[in-house]
Amino acid sequence: MSFTGNWVRKQIPRAAMLGALAGVALTFIAGEMLFNTFSIPVVGLVTLVIIIIGVIGKIAMPFNIPPTLFAIVIGTVLALTLGYQSADKVSEGLSNVGFYPILPSLAAFDGMSLLFTALVGLLAVILPITLYNAIETMNNVDAMAAAGDSYDVRECQAVDGVGTMLGAVFGGLFPTTIYIATVASKEMGAGRGYSILNAVVFGLAAVTGVIAALSAIIPIAAVAPILVFVGLSMVGTAFQSNEQNIFQQWQLRCFRILRIM
Repeated sequence: MSFTGNWVRKQIPRAAMLGALAGVALTFIAGEMLFNTFSIPVVGLVTLVIIIIGVIGKIAMPFNIPPTLFAIVIGTVLALTLGYQSADKVSEGLSNVGFYPILPSLAAFDGMSLLFTALVGLLAVILPITLYNAIETMNNVDAMAAAGDSYDVRECQAVDGVGTMLGAVFGGLFPTTIYIATVASKEMGAGRGYSILNAVVFGLAAVTGVIAALSAIIPIAAVAPILVFVGLSMVGTAFQSNEQNIFQQWQLRCFRILRIM
């Protein structure tokens, strides 16, 4: 796909790409996470208000803590204080902390041999998902172009492919793609350093078991509002980067995604 990415992008109108992207953002990210926000309303709504004040209102948080981090901390403290998060869960989460080295494995190659023999039926699922990830990268690159940053689709898709293959060698189950929240991250002031910091933090958290610990300690209602903001940012970008005379076409694409889901 990387060899044809730029050509395909030039042939498809921006409204078509961003409409599909916004439909996914509205359904899977903003919509689904809004329900999770209301799973513990007093936690989720307070967190959402902090994000709106800090990210949209540009009001600094105490000690210049990033608004999203401050929102998660306040949401988690609220959940613990009000009894929505038990001490047992905290203990269970902390028990996961340890050292889990990321070691290469030949399991991916064994899987490939099975994929074309006994498990050949899985190709009916794997190929569409892989194609979707390539298209998702192209859509997100176009979304960033609409926000003012231009990237080469071919390079992005090639790096996605190489990253996915390397991840498989180390036991990774999921394909890589350009993150749908890239536009929202830019609105929050993220740059190259944010990507590097993400890689370092996630790498250390993975090998030490911190990810498992945090997922047990932090309630989803404290994290979900961040993704609500991300989804709405994607929808806003789709509107702002298209001409008004094609808004109806764009809305139809969004509703088509909603109908499919």
